[in-house]
Amino acid sequence: LFEPDEELYHLCTVESGGYTVEAYADHPVETAFTPIYLDVRETESNDVVEDADITILPVMDMGEHEHAAPVWQPEPVRDEDTNLFETAIIPNMPGGDMGGWSLEWQLNGQDHSTDKACEFDVADAPNVQVFTGDDDERYILTWIEPEQPKTGSNELKLALHHRESMMSFPPVQDLDIEIKPWMGSMDHGSEGNEHPEPVGDGFYEGVVNFNMSGDWQVYVTLKEGEAELYEAKYELVVE
Repeated sequence: LFEPDEELYHLCTVESGGYTVEAYADHPVETAFTPIYLDVRETESNDVVEDADITILPVMDMGEHEHAAPVWQPEPVRDEDTNLFETAIIPNMPGGDMGGWSLEWQLNGQDHSTDKACEFDVADAPNVQVFTGDDDERYILTWIEPEQPKTGSNELKLALHHRESMMSFPPVQDLDIEIKPWMGSMDHGSEGNEHPEPVGDGFYEGVVNFNMSGDWQVYVTLKEGEAELYEAKYELVVE
C-alpha cells in the first residue's frame, strides 16, 4: 500500500462523500508559490483513487468577506514520481489576526467544501507582491526562483496573475517583464541577465546574474508595450 513521503508537511485530512483527502506541502505554507500534493482514497476501504477530476480553491476568511488566491488545478491522474495528485497555490497574504485560510475542493463534480474545511496556517514571506498597476488592474507578482540566489548566473522564475474578482485570479501572459539587479552598497548592477519571457500558465522564465555575494535588489518592471505599469523590488541575500 502506497504511503506518502514522510518528508512532506501534512496540511489536513478531510472526509466527505465516501472519500478521504490528505493534503500535503513541501513545508509549512508561506505567502509564496506553494506546491500542494493530494492523496485521495475511498474512506471505507482505504483504496487509492488513481484518477479523479479534482478542483481546489484556496480561500481566506477575513470575517466580513472572503477572497481566493492564484491556483493551478491538479492533473486528473497521479504524478508518476510522487504518486500523488499535484497542484499549486499562491496565498497572497498571511493568516493569523487577518483571517484564516482553507482549501475548498470538489471531487468528480461534487462539492465537498461545506462538510469539513481543510484549514491551514500561512506565514508571511517576501515572495509575493500585490499592487495596482498604472492600468488600474490589481496584480499578484510572485518570485519563485532562485530560492537561494548564488553568485553567478541563476535561473529566474516568476508568476504573474491579476485579480478578476475576489474569487478569481487568472494568469497574465500578455505583458512584458524587465529586470534590473542592483547592488546598492557597491553602486553597480550586473551583466548577463535575460528578461523573463512568458512560458505558459502565468509563469515567466529568464536569467538573473549576480557578480558578487552580498545584499542585492532586483527591480522587476511590468510593462505593456513601452508603457511602464509598475516597478516591484525584491531584496535578496546572495551567497
